Amino acid sequence: MGGGTTKVGDPSGKDEMRKALTDDDIAANMAGIKQVFAKFLTFGDGPTDAVMVNNADWLDHLNYLGFLRDVGRHFSINRMMTFDSVRLRLEREQPLTFLEFNYMILQAYDFL
Repeated sequence: MGGGTTKVGDPSGKDEMRKALTDDDIAANMAGIKQVFAKFLTFGDGPTDAVMVNNADWLDHLNYLGFLRDVGRHFSINRMMTFDSVRLRLEREQPLTFLEFNYMILQAYDFL
């Protein structure tokens, strides 16, 4: 689940910054998503049960300077500028916040 990345907001397909959600809104959205998945999966502690994790569990506790030094150094701004979510907003002269620009780095961090 993207409880952490939701706090930033995925800029893909948007012309402007997404409205910031409250923690309660995020929790309600995640509960709804889990409810949909529960129709197809069994969540629990059994050996074959599905496990759903929330990326806020690790993203909320990141040390920002350490994160920049250890993770940010592996991302090329030049490359990031070529992604549609960034390039199209800039070409259309629509605002793109630093927060939104960092979304892809936080999303990639989920896979480390």
